[in-house]
Amino acid sequence: MGNQMTNRSTKGTTPTGMVMTWLLMLAVMIGSSPAAHAELLIRITEGADSAIPVAVVPFAESGTMPSGDKISSIIRDDLTMSGEFKPLPPEKMLSLPSKGDEVYFRDWRLLGQRYVLVGQLTRTGDKIEARYELYDVNREERILGATASSSVNSTRSLAHHISDKVYEAITGVPGAFSTKLAYVTLQRSGGKALYRLQVSDVDGKRAKVRLESDEPILSPAWSPDGKRLAYVSFETGKPAIYIHELSSGNRTRIADFRGLNSAPAWGPDGRSLLMTLSKDGNAEVYKMDIQSRSLKRLTNHWSIDTEPTWIIRVKVSSLRLIVPVGRRSTTSPVRVRNPAGLPSVAATMPARGQTMTASTSTMCIRETRRFI
Repeated sequence: MGNQMTNRSTKGTTPTGMVMTWLLMLAVMIGSSPAAHAELLIRITEGADSAIPVAVVPFAESGTMPSGDKISSIIRDDLTMSGEFKPLPPEKMLSLPSKGDEVYFRDWRLLGQRYVLVGQLTRTGDKIEARYELYDVNREERILGATASSSVNSTRSLAHHISDKVYEAITGVPGAFSTKLAYVTLQRSGGKALYRLQVSDVDGKRAKVRLESDEPILSPAWSPDGKRLAYVSFETGKPAIYIHELSSGNRTRIADFRGLNSAPAWGPDGRSLLMTLSKDGNAEVYKMDIQSRSLKRLTNHWSIDTEPTWIIRVKVSSLRLIVPVGRRSTTSPVRVRNPAGLPSVAATMPARGQTMTASTSTMCIRETRRFI
């Protein structure tokens, strides 16, 4: 039985951004884990043909830093994992600047780099502060400058946060490196099976086992606030749907009807679940109010209805043109009509010979992890 994984933030990404999600899912669906207690290994071997060259210079350090992967290394791995960037190996860099006035753009152009990220880390007690700057090499200007901090034990969260900001500054789309993965591993030993529901960083690091069972665990689904998981467990000998609070570990069995109880899908407000039940004889889709446990049957067909998905409609009052950083634009006003048929809006035309792309607002369900 293959492993399962779900990423808490897949909506609202670009088609190229979906490369990361697809590859991550493939990495754990290949087969059962021979050592389920080991760290989930996600190896990205190929990205987009037009991957953007970016140099993530090792950050200067002041004070004793915690052991383990360097923050700059984690950022490089994050950007590589997206499939949209091609970070320059540090050993190929001609210099190691840590702030803007040390960046010589000519050197980075010779190396074929479009962007350069530099930064400084300072430790004060049990706190790590990062000051970082992102530069456009061709335009020779800073496009991002910020400060962020974390506890000494949360430097990976700090690195993922910086990766999110860099990704958004270049692509115009929020990064998803601070989100979490939920997945199920299967380990077989001596003819026995052991299933583990685990939660990890988006790169597979810092994995924690949330549930162990000798019976199958299926279909983990994140709540909109990222604080709960819904899943199917066979621990009682038959499928039942549970809600698991990650902070406390409390579990509640909310659907244990006769027959099939499967495919939970959270409502956008986190107060309801879609699910597939066969309690009335055929597999149909129901909506359950979590607090009252009341059910509403949504389908009625002789075939099997399963894997329901919410479609979130967002009213868009404006349309934003996304022109990649580094492209010059004119101020000539134009009118653009988006594919959804919304009213046309004023926009700015990119320079001649360049492609103008428009993006409408979409709903992105994800947890904002607070670590500063």
